[in-house]
Amino acid sequence: MIRIFLIAVVSLTGVCTRAADRPNVLLIMPDDLGFADLGCYGGEIETPTLDELASKGTQFTRFRATPMCATSRIAMLAGMQMHRAGGEDYKHSVPLPMLLKRSGYRTLMTGKWHAGKPDPRSRRLFDRSFGFLGGMTDCYAGGPDWFLDEQPFKDFDDGFYATHAIADQSIEMMHEADAAAAPFFMYVAFNAPHHPCQAPKATVEKYRDVYRAGYAAIREQRIRRQTELGLVSPSTRPAELAAEVRSWNELTPHRRGVEADRMAAYAAAVDEVDQAIGKIVRFLLTSGLEDSTYIVFLSDNGGDYNNGSLAGDERQVPWKPGGNPSSSNGWASVKCAPFRYYKHACHEGGLATPLLIVPPSGKRSQDPNADAFVPRVIDDPVEITDLFPTICDWTQTAYPETFSGRPIRKLSGRSLTPLLKPGGRIEPRTSFQWYHFSRAWIEDEWKAVQLYGGPWQLFDLRN
Repeated sequence: MIRIFLIAVVSLTGVCTRAADRPNVLLIMPDDLGFADLGCYGGEIETPTLDELASKGTQFTRFRATPMCATSRIAMLAGMQMHRAGGEDYKHSVPLPMLLKRSGYRTLMTGKWHAGKPDPRSRRLFDRSFGFLGGMTDCYAGGPDWFLDEQPFKDFDDGFYATHAIADQSIEMMHEADAAAAPFFMYVAFNAPHHPCQAPKATVEKYRDVYRAGYAAIREQRIRRQTELGLVSPSTRPAELAAEVRSWNELTPHRRGVEADRMAAYAAAVDEVDQAIGKIVRFLLTSGLEDSTYIVFLSDNGGDYNNGSLAGDERQVPWKPGGNPSSSNGWASVKCAPFRYYKHACHEGGLATPLLIVPPSGKRSQDPNADAFVPRVIDDPVEITDLFPTICDWTQTAYPETFSGRPIRKLSGRSLTPLLKPGGRIEPRTSFQWYHFSRAWIEDEWKAVQLYGGPWQLFDLRN
């Protein structure tokens, strides 16, 4: 039974605030989606919902997350890189939903947590929550870490599919918030397309023949499409495939078939995410919430790889529970085109992801001279830590010097709101990324990067 909670909406000053006065924020994050996977970023996977959102809002081509799941989620929810935030317990920061809740927002969460020690089931963080605590889950069978509010969730019947269950619960929660006349922050974190790459058989079959041309051919196709869309300059020389990626021609015909099927399962998982987001977007339209809701869509890091095993890969069945269908580093290079490497690396392939921001319908315009948000593609470098101050800007939420009696550090990012208007600019800044696997220093168009303790490499990003 879904419970309905009515809350008093109180601002930091104690003054009641009507929902109409402050916008809603819908933040959607799939897991391990690559820069080039969506149709609007050059991919061949069918993503009509996200492609339409890109046409209505701002599409970023140089957005950087971090190279791993947990580090990106903490950076986004803390407004600063994980090491600066104080690690998994946020000891030098305050989680964004906790601050928004204090500011009078109804805070809601569905899907994957994997964002440090704060418990998403706690009412200090979210008014409603549904999902799982760990880094991955079986999309059909779930697991012991699933929850609905404070209670364990075990309703994994024959019709359960995590991607759509997450969307359905999100719609229910937003409907409750709307009925309570409360502005809401809705955080939707899909497990897909993180492995296990599971999807209905009909969706997988749709892509069975698409990937038989191999890694290099599909990657070149995506880069050509990115150039046609104006996302990549024709003069750009794409990074070469990594040395560990085997040539397609070196694989046996049988193995090529297995590899093509692995990517078909991944593509189907992305397709299903787009369908689930389509449900959410239709709800916003039919309920009238599109007029008052910002939509933010991003991935947590570059495309993932899981090289599996020669013996096990061909036995994986994407439409059944219990397996772990995954895709190899060859396909990860395709997901992250035109960049170098993929998840875990601070090279661009590990950091670059899609970012779409769609303002409420009443704030949009097709007139480039209007003082309103105009759909466009932006090549300015921005980071995942910029989302916290941006959302504070939209929601009129002040960022304090102390929280719950303890000092907290200043936010690392800056609001992206100026970039969403015609002619808007923000100053570039130096960026430092530091993690167990990799690290990088980015200043102007220069980037120094190291992977797995190897030698530092210096790149001129203009070339």
